[in-house]
Amino acid sequence: MLEHFPAQHQGLGLHGQPGSAAPAELRVLAVVRDRASDPAGQTEQSLLWPVCDCLQRLGHTVLVLDASQTETPDAPGLAQLLQQSVWQARTGLHPEPQRHSVAVLPAHLGLDLLAAQARQAGTSAMDWLQRHVRGYAILVVYADADILARTLVNEDVRPLMALPDSGPRVQDSYRQIKQLALQAGLQCVLARVLQTPQDEGVACYDWRRKQSSVRSRAEDAARGQAQIDALLQCAQRHLGQAPALLTVRTHHAPDLQRLALHMLNHAGSVLPHGGQTLAAGFTPLPAYPVWSH
Repeated sequence: MLEHFPAQHQGLGLHGQPGSAAPAELRVLAVVRDRASDPAGQTEQSLLWPVCDCLQRLGHTVLVLDASQTETPDAPGLAQLLQQSVWQARTGLHPEPQRHSVAVLPAHLGLDLLAAQARQAGTSAMDWLQRHVRGYAILVVYADADILARTLVNEDVRPLMALPDSGPRVQDSYRQIKQLALQAGLQCVLARVLQTPQDEGVACYDWRRKQSSVRSRAEDAARGQAQIDALLQCAQRHLGQAPALLTVRTHHAPDLQRLALHMLNHAGSVLPHGGQTLAAGFTPLPAYPVWSH
């Protein structure tokens, strides 16, 4: 996914940094996974990984909790992290020193476990999780709307939702927007993803519509915009507020950086527990093998 963003290394783990200072707070972002509209997650991930890469290039250490991947004995993730003893959790996870890659933990099972542990402790899920990931500055939760609704209840986070390009699927986007608003008090940021000219290919004749492919693309764009306008009007009418809408061109660095900064400006904040001393003075845990991008 990051072929246009060099210097990414696969197979790197999370390394403990005893004595290193922890970030002053944990910033929380979210990206909605839409399995019905995009089972492979290509549109969402065309935004997710470049945004994370951009944030890390700006000097922020980023950890992604990826609920599209399930923890296994060969690929442990959030579930295994949360099952550590209390003294182990105090060391937390820390980025690898050179920060060449975006760290990713499989989290399909762990996010439900996180919500359960937080309820038992009488605190929020992000507040509980901060104890385990205090070495990172930014946490990105990539999960289905129902998981986000359970995990981010009343958090000051605006999940990013990549809009699909067809009518019935746009309607399904409204269902997810409504679910996040009513169940968790979350307002989404919508991203309309457009292809750059080089991705669209050369102009040719559209035999199915019996017209130029340029005209066909223009008609599709107008139809898509009308569907999005209807979605925003429906949200304004029934939910009291329309989501923010951004247009992002794939592989277009200025658009992706603008999106990254917008998400960062609307990220939730979780204050550390006990200050920076909790991240120091303990023997670091062996690094879990993690996905990295």
